[in-house]
Amino acid sequence: MKQMRAMSLILLLGVFWVVGAAGLQPAHAADANGFEWCDITAPGNAAYPGNRFGVNAGRGSVGYSYRMAKTEVTTGQMLEFYNTFATQSDELYQVMRSNIIGWPTVTDPTYPLSAPGSRDILSPDVPNAGRVAVRGMTWRIAALYCNWLHHDKSSDWNTIQTGAYDARTFGQNPDGSPTDQRTRSPGARFWIPSLDEWLKSVFYDPKKDGVGGWWNQPNGSNTPLIPGFPGVGQTSATVGLMDPVLIPVGSYPDVTTPWGLLDASGSASEWTEEFGAFFGRHRLLGGSVEGDPDLRFDDPGEQRSGAPWHLIGGLRVATIPGPSAIWVFVAGTYMLGSRRRKA
Repeated sequence: MKQMRAMSLILLLGVFWVVGAAGLQPAHAADANGFEWCDITAPGNAAYPGNRFGVNAGRGSVGYSYRMAKTEVTTGQMLEFYNTFATQSDELYQVMRSNIIGWPTVTDPTYPLSAPGSRDILSPDVPNAGRVAVRGMTWRIAALYCNWLHHDKSSDWNTIQTGAYDARTFGQNPDGSPTDQRTRSPGARFWIPSLDEWLKSVFYDPKKDGVGGWWNQPNGSNTPLIPGFPGVGQTSATVGLMDPVLIPVGSYPDVTTPWGLLDASGSASEWTEEFGAFFGRHRLLGGSVEGDPDLRFDDPGEQRSGAPWHLIGGLRVATIPGPSAIWVFVAGTYMLGSRRRKA
Protein backbone atom coordinates (compact mmCIF):
# COMPACT_ATOMS: atom_id res chain seq x y z
CA MET A 1 0.00 0.00 0.00
CA LYS A 2 2.82 2.40 0.86
CA GLN A 3 4.47 1.65 -2.48
CA MET A 4 1.22 2.43 -4.29
CA ARG A 5 0.89 5.77 -2.51
CA ALA A 6 4.50 6.59 -3.30
CA MET A 7 3.96 5.80 -6.97
CA SER A 8 0.82 7.94 -7.00
CA LEU A 9 2.71 10.85 -5.52
CA ILE A 10 5.47 10.50 -8.11
CA LEU A 11 2.82 10.49 -10.83
CA LEU A 12 1.31 13.68 -9.43
CA LEU A 13 4.71 15.35 -9.40
CA GLY A 14 5.11 14.34 -13.02
CA VAL A 15 1.78 15.96 -13.83
CA PHE A 16 2.93 19.20 -12.25
CA TRP A 17 6.16 19.12 -14.22
CA VAL A 18 4.15 18.74 -17.44
CA VAL A 19 1.77 21.55 -16.46
CA GLY A 20 4.71 23.82 -15.73
CA ALA A 21 6.40 22.92 -18.98
CA ALA A 22 3.18 23.70 -20.84
CA GLY A 23 3.70 27.38 -20.16
CA LEU A 24 2.02 28.31 -16.87
CA GLN A 25 4.19 30.95 -15.23
CA PRO A 26 5.08 31.66 -11.59
CA ALA A 27 3.23 34.61 -10.07
CA HIS A 28 4.52 38.01 -11.22
CA ALA A 29 6.54 36.56 -14.11
CA ALA A 30 5.67 38.03 -17.51
CA ASP A 31 4.32 35.48 -19.95
CA ALA A 32 4.46 35.37 -23.75
CA ASN A 33 1.53 37.80 -23.93
CA GLY A 34 3.34 40.35 -21.80
CA PHE A 35 1.17 39.85 -18.71
CA GLU A 36 2.42 39.57 -15.17
CA TRP A 37 0.01 37.51 -13.08
CA CYS A 38 -1.01 37.67 -9.43
CA ASP A 39 -2.30 34.50 -7.80
CA ILE A 40 -5.63 34.97 -6.04
CA THR A 41 -5.96 32.07 -3.62
CA ALA A 42 -7.84 31.53 -0.31
CA PRO A 43 -10.81 29.71 -1.91
CA GLY A 44 -14.08 30.11 -0.05
CA ASN A 45 -13.17 33.46 1.49
CA ALA A 46 -15.77 35.34 3.49
CA ALA A 47 -18.05 37.56 1.41
CA TYR A 48 -18.03 41.33 1.58
CA PRO A 49 -20.43 42.45 4.33
CA GLY A 50 -21.68 45.40 2.26
CA ASN A 51 -21.42 49.14 2.77
CA ARG A 52 -23.77 51.11 5.02
CA PHE A 53 -26.43 50.86 2.32
CA GLY A 54 -25.90 47.14 1.84
CA VAL A 55 -24.41 47.54 -1.65
CA ASN A 56 -22.52 44.43 -2.82
CA ALA A 57 -23.30 42.62 0.43
CA GLY A 58 -22.72 38.90 0.09
CA ARG A 59 -20.52 39.30 -2.99
CA GLY A 60 -16.78 38.75 -3.40
CA SER A 61 -16.56 35.17 -2.14
CA VAL A 62 -14.82 32.93 -4.70
CA GLY A 63 -14.57 29.19 -4.21
CA TYR A 64 -11.51 28.57 -6.40
CA SER A 65 -8.06 29.98 -7.12
CA TYR A 66 -7.42 32.06 -10.22
CA ARG A 67 -5.07 34.72 -11.53
CA MET A 68 -5.51 38.38 -12.31
CA ALA A 69 -3.24 40.48 -14.51
CA LYS A 70 -1.08 42.79 -12.45
CA THR A 71 -2.03 45.70 -14.70
CA GLU A 72 -4.75 46.55 -17.19
CA VAL A 73 -4.44 45.75 -20.88
CA THR A 74 -2.05 48.27 -22.35
CA THR A 75 -2.05 50.09 -25.66
CA GLY A 76 0.85 47.97 -26.87
CA GLN A 77 -0.99 44.74 -26.08
CA MET A 78 -4.26 45.88 -27.64
CA LEU A 79 -2.50 47.32 -30.69
CA GLU A 80 -1.24 43.88 -31.67
CA PHE A 81 -4.81 42.58 -31.54
CA TYR A 82 -6.15 45.60 -33.41
CA ASN A 83 -3.67 45.40 -36.26
CA THR A 84 -4.09 41.65 -36.64
CA PHE A 85 -7.62 42.22 -37.91
CA ALA A 86 -7.79 45.88 -38.97
CA THR A 87 -5.33 45.11 -41.77
CA GLN A 88 -7.33 42.21 -43.19
CA SER A 89 -10.24 44.09 -44.73
CA ASP A 90 -12.02 47.43 -44.70
CA GLU A 91 -14.94 45.79 -42.92
CA LEU A 92 -12.83 44.47 -40.04
CA TYR A 93 -11.02 47.79 -39.84
CA GLN A 94 -14.36 49.52 -39.24
CA VAL A 95 -15.27 46.95 -36.57
CA MET A 96 -12.01 47.47 -34.71
CA ARG A 97 -11.96 51.24 -35.07
CA SER A 98 -15.52 51.70 -33.84
CA ASN A 99 -14.93 49.54 -30.77
CA ILE A 100 -11.68 51.03 -29.46
CA ILE A 101 -11.04 54.72 -28.75
CA GLY A 102 -9.11 56.69 -26.16
CA TRP A 103 -5.66 55.18 -26.64
CA PRO A 104 -2.43 56.82 -27.84
CA THR A 105 -2.15 55.53 -31.40
CA VAL A 106 -2.08 57.14 -34.83
CA THR A 107 -2.55 55.82 -38.35
CA ASP A 108 0.64 54.33 -39.75
CA PRO A 109 1.70 56.72 -42.55
CA THR A 110 3.75 53.98 -44.21
CA TYR A 111 0.79 51.63 -44.65
CA PRO A 112 0.06 51.33 -48.40
CA LEU A 113 -3.13 53.02 -49.57
CA SER A 114 -3.81 50.05 -51.82
CA ALA A 115 -3.69 47.61 -48.88
CA PRO A 116 -6.93 46.49 -47.20
CA GLY A 117 -8.07 48.14 -44.01
CA SER A 118 -5.59 50.23 -42.09
CA ARG A 119 -2.82 49.93 -39.50
CA ASP A 120 -2.04 51.96 -36.39
CA ILE A 121 1.22 52.63 -34.60
CA LEU A 122 2.02 54.02 -31.15
CA SER A 123 1.79 57.80 -31.01
CA PRO A 124 5.32 59.25 -31.22
CA ASP A 125 4.11 62.26 -29.21
CA VAL A 126 3.21 60.24 -26.10
CA PRO A 127 6.04 59.00 -23.86
CA ASN A 128 5.71 55.29 -23.07
CA ALA A 129 2.57 55.12 -25.22
CA GLY A 130 2.72 51.33 -25.31
CA ARG A 131 2.38 51.19 -21.52
CA VAL A 132 -0.72 53.37 -21.29
CA ALA A 133 -3.88 51.44 -20.37
CA VAL A 134 -6.55 51.31 -23.04
CA ARG A 135 -9.57 53.41 -22.09
CA GLY A 136 -12.41 53.24 -24.54
CA MET A 137 -13.03 49.62 -25.49
CA THR A 138 -16.46 48.05 -25.62
CA TRP A 139 -17.37 45.02 -23.54
CA ARG A 140 -17.70 42.99 -26.72
CA ILE A 141 -14.23 43.86 -27.98
CA ALA A 142 -12.90 42.93 -24.52
CA ALA A 143 -14.60 39.54 -24.94
CA LEU A 144 -13.09 39.07 -28.41
CA TYR A 145 -9.67 40.00 -27.05
CA CYS A 146 -10.01 37.21 -24.48
CA ASN A 147 -11.04 34.82 -27.28
CA TRP A 148 -7.94 35.88 -29.22
CA LEU A 149 -5.71 35.06 -26.24
CA HIS A 150 -7.60 31.81 -25.72
CA HIS A 151 -6.71 30.76 -29.26
CA ASP A 152 -3.03 31.77 -28.93
CA LYS A 153 -3.53 34.98 -30.95
CA SER A 154 -5.09 33.38 -33.98
CA SER A 155 -5.34 35.65 -37.02
CA ASP A 156 -8.54 33.91 -38.14
CA TRP A 157 -11.53 36.13 -37.37
CA ASN A 158 -13.89 33.16 -37.47
CA THR A 159 -11.79 31.27 -34.93
CA ILE A 160 -11.96 34.03 -32.32
CA GLN A 161 -15.74 34.18 -32.44
CA THR A 162 -15.69 31.45 -29.80
CA GLY A 163 -13.40 30.46 -26.95
CA ALA A 164 -14.03 32.34 -23.73
CA TYR A 165 -17.23 33.90 -25.15
CA ASP A 166 -19.50 33.01 -28.04
CA ALA A 167 -19.61 36.16 -30.15
CA ARG A 168 -22.33 34.58 -32.26
CA THR A 169 -24.69 35.41 -29.39
CA PHE A 170 -23.90 39.14 -29.57
CA GLY A 171 -27.05 40.97 -30.59
CA GLN A 172 -30.26 42.31 -29.16
CA ASN A 173 -33.86 41.31 -28.76
CA PRO A 174 -36.74 43.37 -30.17
CA ASP A 175 -37.09 45.10 -26.79
CA GLY A 176 -33.47 46.21 -26.93
CA SER A 177 -32.17 43.76 -24.34
CA PRO A 178 -28.95 41.97 -25.29
CA THR A 179 -28.66 38.36 -26.32
CA ASP A 180 -24.97 38.25 -25.36
CA GLN A 181 -23.54 35.27 -23.51
CA ARG A 182 -23.24 36.57 -19.97
CA THR A 183 -20.43 34.53 -18.47
CA ARG A 184 -17.37 32.75 -19.81
CA SER A 185 -17.56 29.32 -21.38
CA PRO A 186 -16.25 26.23 -19.55
CA GLY A 187 -12.60 25.73 -20.32
CA ALA A 188 -11.87 29.42 -20.96
CA ARG A 189 -8.18 30.17 -20.58
CA PHE A 190 -8.55 33.97 -20.35
CA TRP A 191 -11.66 35.93 -19.46
CA ILE A 192 -13.27 39.15 -18.25
CA PRO A 193 -13.40 38.93 -14.43
CA SER A 194 -16.69 38.31 -12.67
CA LEU A 195 -17.80 40.87 -10.12
CA ASP A 196 -16.83 38.50 -7.31
CA GLU A 197 -13.38 37.85 -8.78
CA TRP A 198 -12.74 41.56 -9.24
CA LEU A 199 -13.87 42.55 -5.75
CA LYS A 200 -11.80 39.83 -4.10
CA SER A 201 -8.63 40.65 -6.02
CA VAL A 202 -8.87 44.33 -5.12
CA PHE A 203 -10.31 44.57 -1.61
CA TYR A 204 -9.93 41.21 0.13
CA ASP A 205 -6.85 40.56 2.25
CA PRO A 206 -6.21 36.93 3.25
CA LYS A 207 -3.90 38.08 6.05
CA LYS A 208 -6.08 40.76 7.62
CA ASP A 209 -6.40 40.18 11.38
CA GLY A 210 -4.82 36.79 10.88
CA VAL A 211 -8.01 35.30 9.43
CA GLY A 212 -8.69 37.35 6.32
CA GLY A 213 -11.02 40.28 5.76
CA TRP A 214 -12.03 43.24 3.65
CA TRP A 215 -10.63 46.73 3.19
CA ASN A 216 -12.37 49.77 1.75
CA GLN A 217 -9.46 50.87 -0.40
CA PRO A 218 -7.37 48.99 -2.99
CA ASN A 219 -4.11 49.32 -1.07
CA GLY A 220 -5.01 47.29 2.00
CA SER A 221 -6.32 50.21 4.05
CA ASN A 222 -9.50 52.11 4.87
CA THR A 223 -7.97 55.52 4.23
CA PRO A 224 -9.09 57.11 0.95
CA LEU A 225 -6.32 57.40 -1.62
CA ILE A 226 -4.95 60.82 -2.51
CA PRO A 227 -5.48 61.74 -6.18
CA GLY A 228 -2.46 63.23 -7.91
CA PHE A 229 0.20 62.68 -10.51
CA PRO A 230 2.88 60.03 -9.91
CA GLY A 231 5.26 61.08 -7.17
CA VAL A 232 2.60 63.36 -5.65
CA GLY A 233 -0.58 61.32 -5.24
CA GLN A 234 -1.55 57.68 -4.83
CA THR A 235 -3.99 57.40 -7.72
CA SER A 236 -4.55 58.98 -11.11
CA ALA A 237 -8.32 59.05 -10.51
CA THR A 238 -9.78 62.49 -11.32
CA VAL A 239 -6.45 64.00 -12.46
CA GLY A 240 -7.73 63.97 -16.03
CA LEU A 241 -11.24 65.12 -15.21
CA MET A 242 -10.86 68.40 -17.11
CA ASP A 243 -8.06 67.38 -19.48
CA PRO A 244 -7.55 63.64 -20.06
CA VAL A 245 -4.00 62.51 -19.33
CA LEU A 246 -2.05 59.46 -20.42
CA ILE A 247 -0.20 57.92 -17.49
CA PRO A 248 1.55 54.56 -18.04
CA VAL A 249 0.44 51.57 -15.98
CA GLY A 250 2.53 50.88 -12.91
CA SER A 251 3.23 54.57 -12.26
CA TYR A 252 2.15 54.15 -8.61
CA PRO A 253 4.29 51.10 -7.70
CA ASP A 254 3.76 51.44 -3.95
CA VAL A 255 -0.04 51.33 -4.22
CA THR A 256 -0.95 47.68 -4.59
CA THR A 257 -3.85 45.49 -3.57
CA PRO A 258 -3.10 42.81 -0.97
CA TRP A 259 -2.53 40.41 -3.88
CA GLY A 260 -0.16 42.73 -5.76
CA LEU A 261 -2.43 44.31 -8.39
CA LEU A 262 -1.50 47.78 -9.60
CA ASP A 263 -3.73 50.63 -10.81
CA ALA A 264 -6.95 49.30 -9.28
CA SER A 265 -7.72 52.98 -8.72
CA GLY A 266 -7.37 55.42 -11.59
CA SER A 267 -6.21 54.54 -15.10
CA ALA A 268 -9.27 52.87 -16.69
CA SER A 269 -12.52 51.60 -15.25
CA GLU A 270 -12.56 47.84 -15.76
CA TRP A 271 -15.21 45.66 -17.35
CA THR A 272 -16.74 42.76 -15.44
CA GLU A 273 -19.10 39.99 -16.53
CA GLU A 274 -21.75 41.33 -14.16
CA PHE A 275 -25.00 42.74 -15.50
CA GLY A 276 -26.08 45.80 -13.56
CA ALA A 277 -29.36 47.12 -12.26
CA PHE A 278 -30.45 48.24 -15.71
CA PHE A 279 -31.02 45.17 -17.85
CA GLY A 280 -28.46 44.76 -20.58
CA ARG A 281 -25.73 46.84 -18.98
CA HIS A 282 -22.42 45.43 -17.86
CA ARG A 283 -20.81 46.82 -14.73
CA LEU A 284 -17.55 48.72 -14.67
CA LEU A 285 -15.42 48.82 -11.53
CA GLY A 286 -12.37 50.88 -10.65
CA GLY A 287 -12.07 54.66 -10.93
CA SER A 288 -10.57 56.15 -14.07
CA VAL A 289 -8.40 59.23 -14.68
CA GLU A 290 -11.61 61.02 -15.60
CA GLY A 291 -13.66 59.47 -12.80
CA ASP A 292 -14.27 58.78 -9.15
CA PRO A 293 -11.29 57.91 -6.89
CA ASP A 294 -13.67 55.85 -4.75
CA LEU A 295 -13.50 53.16 -7.40
CA ARG A 296 -17.23 52.98 -8.09
CA PHE A 297 -17.11 50.25 -5.46
CA ASP A 298 -20.48 51.33 -4.11
CA ASP A 299 -21.78 53.09 -7.23
CA PRO A 300 -20.57 51.10 -10.22
CA GLY A 301 -20.79 52.43 -13.75
CA GLU A 302 -22.77 50.53 -16.33
CA GLN A 303 -22.81 50.37 -20.10
CA ARG A 304 -24.84 48.51 -22.68
CA SER A 305 -23.07 45.56 -24.27
CA GLY A 306 -23.80 46.82 -27.76
CA ALA A 307 -22.82 50.45 -27.24
CA PRO A 308 -20.50 51.56 -30.06
CA TRP A 309 -17.83 52.64 -27.58
CA HIS A 310 -17.23 53.51 -23.96
CA LEU A 311 -15.13 56.48 -22.90
CA ILE A 312 -13.47 54.91 -19.85
CA GLY A 313 -13.94 51.16 -20.36
CA GLY A 314 -10.79 49.09 -19.92
CA LEU A 315 -9.89 45.49 -19.15
CA ARG A 316 -7.91 43.53 -16.59
CA VAL A 317 -7.68 39.94 -17.77
CA ALA A 318 -8.24 36.92 -15.52
CA THR A 319 -6.83 33.46 -16.20
CA ILE A 320 -6.46 29.96 -14.80
CA PRO A 321 -4.43 29.40 -11.61
CA GLY A 322 -0.72 28.70 -11.66
CA PRO A 323 1.06 25.41 -10.91
CA SER A 324 1.34 26.15 -7.20
CA ALA A 325 -2.43 26.52 -6.82
CA ILE A 326 -3.03 23.37 -8.87
CA TRP A 327 -0.51 21.53 -6.66
CA VAL A 328 -2.35 22.51 -3.51
CA PHE A 329 -5.66 21.35 -4.98
CA VAL A 330 -4.39 17.98 -6.21
CA ALA A 331 -2.21 17.33 -3.17
CA GLY A 332 -5.19 18.03 -0.93
CA THR A 333 -7.32 15.65 -2.96
CA TYR A 334 -4.61 12.97 -2.71
CA MET A 335 -4.22 13.33 1.05
CA LEU A 336 -7.97 13.26 1.56
CA GLY A 337 -8.20 10.04 -0.46
CA SER A 338 -5.38 8.48 1.56
CA ARG A 339 -7.12 9.30 4.85
CA ARG A 340 -10.36 7.82 3.64
CA ARG A 341 -8.62 4.60 2.65
CA LYS A 342 -7.00 4.36 6.08
CA ALA A 343 -10.37 4.86 7.72
